[in-house]
Amino acid sequence: MNYILLGIIIGILYSKFILPNKSKQIPKIKFTFYPIFYNGMIIIPFNKTTAMHIHHWLIYLFVLSLNIFFYIPDIINGFAIFLIIQGLCYNDCFEFITTNPYTTTT
Repeated sequence: MNYILLGIIIGILYSKFILPNKSKQIPKIKFTFYPIFYNGMIIIPFNKTTAMHIHHWLIYLFVLSLNIFFYIPDIINGFAIFLIIQGLCYNDCFEFITTNPYTTTT
């Protein structure tokens, strides 16, 4: 239980210092690596105009679901639980289709 709480505390700190405060804002770490990461977000292009945004809460839901098949340390579970809840608090948490940010219009 202590490790779950520690994971939640680390999740709070991660949320405060890395993730944006509001929907549709860019995270504080702006890493871009085409075609997976754009400004710290996982955005996968479909075509020149449309892309899919994989929200962080969905990634951590997957990590948490791995407990069914593998042992996941409690600290990771606490971190994942917090980031799922935090991610679902954004207004756009269920918006997966977005404009393709990799293509620029001139």
